[in-house]
Amino acid sequence: MRIEVENLTRTFNRVNVVDGVSFRIDPGDLAGYLGPNGAGKSTTVRMLTGLLEPSAGAIRCDGTTIDKDLPAYRARIGYVPEETHLYSYLTGEEYLLMAGRLQGLPSRMVMDKLHRMADLLCLREVDLYLPLGNYSKGMKQKVLIIAALMHRPETLILDEPFSGLDVTVTAILRAFLNRFCANGGSVLFSSHILEVVERLCRRVIILHRGKIVADSTMAELKAIRREDTVEEVFSRLVEQVDSEKIAGEILACSVA
Repeated sequence: MRIEVENLTRTFNRVNVVDGVSFRIDPGDLAGYLGPNGAGKSTTVRMLTGLLEPSAGAIRCDGTTIDKDLPAYRARIGYVPEETHLYSYLTGEEYLLMAGRLQGLPSRMVMDKLHRMADLLCLREVDLYLPLGNYSKGMKQKVLIIAALMHRPETLILDEPFSGLDVTVTAILRAFLNRFCANGGSVLFSSHILEVVERLCRRVIILHRGKIVADSTMAELKAIRREDTVEEVFSRLVEQVDSEKIAGEILACSVA
């Protein structure tokens, strides 16, 4: 499955939050979508998942614009949103059963999958029978991950997927994403946490004020910028601040 984004733009109150963005995600890609808060990452993701209509530009799946058959496109992707907005009155099992049935899976298959995947992601059996309103942030995140994977998507679109997860489940998810791409799947991984992207992604797309300022492999980006870490590259391309100087000034203010 190949997703192509061409001159994608989204305008709010006459401001281009996403401004002429173009990139491609091919099978096997594990691409980090980086940018500071407010850069337009989540807006891009919402357009890629069909939740938000672009103001201009096109999104194509295998050469066809996704609006030609949006349900068919959505059946091929798995999405983990940044915000864990779930139906608090449903139990974990009820929510995942609903999610699987909406994807067209038989109930028995959904039940088997959700219980097996919950166990693998360290979500206890007893937790599945509790209302989602009683779940912690990490537990809700596990439910969203299971919902995104049950129907065997070809592409995963992940918006801060490690948020709230403990060390063990983070390691499991990282290993899964590598295997998923090695088997021909593809991932767009949206985050502002540089260390996670550097450890996981082979390619990085950097967004700044709605525009792409870099799109390259991690190694190429470091070599071009002559920096040792993605944090240093990011600072040069986006932040353009002297963090040590500012830290000193904050310290001076705090002790004055």
